[in-house]
Amino acid sequence: MKRRLKFILGSLAIAGVFWLVAGWVAPQKTESITLILSSQLTKISGFIKSNIFPKKQRPPSEEELSRLAAELKVLQGENSRLKSLLSLREPYPEKSLAARVIAGDPTHSFQILWINVGANDGVKINDNVLTPQGLVGRVVKVIPHQAQVLSIQDPQSVLEVWVEGKKVRGIVSGKSKLLSLDKLSQEILPQAGDVLVTTGLDPFFRAGIPVGKIQRVGVRKLDSSPEIDILPWVNKDEIREVLVINGRP
Repeated sequence: MKRRLKFILGSLAIAGVFWLVAGWVAPQKTESITLILSSQLTKISGFIKSNIFPKKQRPPSEEELSRLAAELKVLQGENSRLKSLLSLREPYPEKSLAARVIAGDPTHSFQILWINVGANDGVKINDNVLTPQGLVGRVVKVIPHQAQVLSIQDPQSVLEVWVEGKKVRGIVSGKSKLLSLDKLSQEILPQAGDVLVTTGLDPFFRAGIPVGKIQRVGVRKLDSSPEIDILPWVNKDEIREVLVINGRP
């Protein structure tokens, strides 16, 4: 590289000398000196193009095109999710925050998530966390720049829900991948496919947030009480972005 630079600088110096000389010599000599300079500058230009600046790129291979197409698909998916989050903010005109999920519980002992907003962003304990599909959980720990979210799928999570269209309330608790519905307010038994939303009557969650749908209705062998499994609308392990809103107003 040093030799190339020396060559370029030397050539430019020679070119400069020739230009100076051209101004002193007789007019009939100027044309020949100009031709020499032109030739020299052409050589310099060619050297710079071939050795300093990158050569013309070859067309991308099929492998590269496939990689770029995959990256584009990921970006389009992210863009779609972010647009959905923006539309989700409309029912909550007060302060709400979009956040990214940055970690989970690697041991899977607890159904928790960490998000990239915290106390410095205005996040508080019991703030609700949701996606356009439904409820994720609530904030249970806050530090300056991050917050911990307890998923509704965690066995420690408890919330009250309505069975839509049946005026029946019940208590939903976490059950790993699924949820469980117990303590129904009436003897009307829900059916598979019924949809559940938050009542807003418990200490933590706002009203009307979608929770999930009933997947199975059975009977416990021990006491013949209803055993109702719920499929949550939101799978904790698939979440990338969330919206954080204030808890009960």
